[in-house]
Amino acid sequence: MHVRYALPFEGVVRVVVHAFKYRGTVSLAGLLASAAVVAAPPESDVIVPVSLHSTRRRERGYDQTLLIAHELGCRMALPVASHALARTRATESQAHLDKRLRFTNTLGAFQVRGDRLADRRVLLIDDVVTTGATLSAAAAAVLNAGADSVSLLAVAGPPKRPKPVDSDL
Repeated sequence: MHVRYALPFEGVVRVVVHAFKYRGTVSLAGLLASAAVVAAPPESDVIVPVSLHSTRRRERGYDQTLLIAHELGCRMALPVASHALARTRATESQAHLDKRLRFTNTLGAFQVRGDRLADRRVLLIDDVVTTGATLSAAAAAVLNAGADSVSLLAVAGPPKRPKPVDSDL
């Protein structure tokens, strides 16, 4: 699956996302959603945030992706299915895991509640994509629940590196 994202996760973007995610600067949700809307596919029926586990949400005091989803929904005039996707188990933080462990960590960690996503074109949103492990696991659950299609969107993702150019200089 292809993940779209608006900003490279480096420099000031990294600082802003970390302030939003870990320091409670929830007022940044609108700014981050405004950036994400530029990369969002137009052919969606509903926005679904990749939810935090309830334990982590209690620790943090909020779910950063849910806040972005609501702001994005306003900007795209789309409904947000806030509780359609549940993280069924507390996973280890992905931040310090290698690629293989990230996929193992998130495998089977999501479940769709009810049939609200059946036959719908779902826009799955997360704050940051690194390897795509979390979005892949969430997308699998959404597709298994009968969604017509799933588009993957994150506010920030890996910086794009220029390809090396051979030169005789």
